[in-house]
Amino acid sequence: MKYLIIVVMLLGNMVVTSANAQQETTQQQQLQQIDSLLKENPEIIPSVLASLKSYVTNKATASERSKEHGAWLFDNDNAHPWFGAEKSELDVLVFTDYDCPFCKRLEPHLQKLLKNFPTLKVINVMVPLRQQNVSGGQLNPAAYAINVWQNQPAQPVPAPTSRDRARCG
Repeated sequence: MKYLIIVVMLLGNMVVTSANAQQETTQQQQLQQIDSLLKENPEIIPSVLASLKSYVTNKATASERSKEHGAWLFDNDNAHPWFGAEKSELDVLVFTDYDCPFCKRLEPHLQKLLKNFPTLKVINVMVPLRQQNVSGGQLNPAAYAINVWQNQPAQPVPAPTSRDRARCG
């Protein structure tokens, strides 16, 4: 039994070593391709450099923002409507606007995704893309939709009535 464990560990180590070597080889090939392209097209060097600097800056900024606001996004069930597994293996953040027809089209696909992966948690972060108040009325569609979502989660968001318009204004 000891020998079997040792053999399995050695094989595992060989696989990891091989994968790392393959990755290094691929990266070296990619670096050579980049070097060749830059030598053949020196006029693109300033824009490529600017793009790389921007990418590195944006990645660092995103990491900082994730540290600052990650808990607000992922661990804040009272602020964001969500559905799926309460104790999830993976969270899916959806930035959505209930007044957006394209956002509404996503909902059935998220439900299907959840059926296929029941350990998911889908968190909806409300981002109103249009005006908050409908011109000529007192209705705030985003506030209305959030209210329905939080108070009647099993219900689809119905069209607001005149009574709702009076309450949401």
